[in-house]
Amino acid sequence: MNGDTSAQGWMQSRLLRLVVSFVVLALCVRYVIRTFAWGDIMAIVSAANVLVFIVGSCFTLLAYWALRAWRWKVLLQTIGAVSLPWRTLYLSTSCSLAFAIVTPFQSGEALKVELLGRHGNLGKFDGYSCLAIERVLDLLSILLLAMIGLALSAAHGSGLSIATLLLAALVLVIGTASVAWWAVAYSPWQARFKPLLGSLLAAPGRLLFAWMLSLGGWLVLAVGWHECLRSIGIGLSALQSLSLTASITLINVLSLVPGAVGVSETGIAVALAQMGHTSSMAQSGALMIRAYGLMALVLGLVHYVVWRLLFSGKTTSISRA
Repeated sequence: MNGDTSAQGWMQSRLLRLVVSFVVLALCVRYVIRTFAWGDIMAIVSAANVLVFIVGSCFTLLAYWALRAWRWKVLLQTIGAVSLPWRTLYLSTSCSLAFAIVTPFQSGEALKVELLGRHGNLGKFDGYSCLAIERVLDLLSILLLAMIGLALSAAHGSGLSIATLLLAALVLVIGTASVAWWAVAYSPWQARFKPLLGSLLAAPGRLLFAWMLSLGGWLVLAVGWHECLRSIGIGLSALQSLSLTASITLINVLSLVPGAVGVSETGIAVALAQMGHTSSMAQSGALMIRAYGLMALVLGLVHYVVWRLLFSGKTTSISRA
């Protein structure tokens, strides 16, 4: 009876999420279709600096994937998982991150666990444990960067000194790190997460390093967004780029809409308009960020082709299921 009740509750919860996601998708797409000035947008986008867009997109995406692969390697080594070559980790990470763009809650990143299970002998428990830790690190990173960007932007607008801004950033970093450490190591949640975290709890230095790599990756993405917007003449400060990237990413993930279609465009257009840009420029900027995501899909497809060429027919058994 309890099993049937749990299954029914899970189905109802899933149905509710689907309904909410569909409503959000419909409202955002309706807003984009009815509000965006498509004639002005096409004129602005067609005059974009293609070189700035392509170079900025490719460089930041490849750098982001490399940092994520490095973090993946650190976490796998920390828990004593099977040792894998850098090339294998990088290619699987790149493919999964590109695929995650079009999946709800970026769940497509689990693809790397399956790929490494078939072709790298990685156990599913090890792989999904590390993936769960990556999710926590990403959430902490996005929240921290969003808070820093918004707080420092507000402080800067008040005319505070650079020293005060740096002190505020330091306080936010230390405060967030302290809360994260308490949640992992000392709170009542420890007993629930300990089987998942495994030996990571015994290596706080490595866990902190993995978090630093997470922060580095999101900073690189902020640079990518900055360059995409710069290609059509939208100039953002470092703080604006940081807060825009972090806040919109968080909204996109929480929306549960695959690919954040409509959600991303609406959020970016509104945010850029509030920063003082004209509506047509803000809407054009939203489409350039969408183009950035499409560039990631193209590069991810190229990486997947390379993966298939290297590992086709070389399936290995999973030693730790």
